[in-house]
Amino acid sequence: MLFENKQLIIKYIENDNKDGYYDFSVEIKDFDTPNINLKFDYDKGKIVTMWIDIYEDENEPKNHVVYKLFDLCKYNISTILKFMIEHK
Repeated sequence: MLFENKQLIIKYIENDNKDGYYDFSVEIKDFDTPNINLKFDYDKGKIVTMWIDIYEDENEPKNHVVYKLFDLCKYNISTILKFMIEHK
């Protein structure tokens, strides 16, 4: 499943959900930054963990920037993730 708007591309990653969390990949458009992978707890409505795949990205200064940008839109992303889970 894919969600896209002017600022973001969010991809749902299929998994077995043994831990009860949903996996997503978030790309922030208009910035040359790596994607953020995250686990989302639907029941609590919050992001449990997030990380950048270091094997795909070798520019560590940009990693710091993407975390700051992500933090600015975390609430909006959580709302989108809930919607995606409800309509998958």
